[in-house]
Amino acid sequence: MAKRGYARVAVRQLPACFGELFVRGITKPSSAKVVSARPIAFPKAGDRSNAYRLVASVKTPTVTLPVTADIVLFNKGRTDVAMIFLGIARPLPASVEQTAVARVLSRVTR
Repeated sequence: MAKRGYARVAVRQLPACFGELFVRGITKPSSAKVVSARPIAFPKAGDRSNAYRLVASVKTPTVTLPVTADIVLFNKGRTDVAMIFLGIARPLPASVEQTAVARVLSRVTR
């Protein structure tokens, strides 16, 4: 059951859908534009895992900022986890993301 549920979420369209939601969530007078949304390499976590990166540009009345959102999904047994890491101006260091994923994974029981 968890494997089927995971497969419904971890699809190639996920980063584009997340990007669309991100853009819709930015309200006027600010705006956002997706620069790219794609799968990225990430160390395997749990029984199955996927990672995606969304790069966007957020424009406010006073400044335009680059934003990077990394979305890491993993499954262990009957547990599905989605973690979102948001970096403003630059992506978070991969080591920070990998440490956080490992810590959450260590707390997941089968």
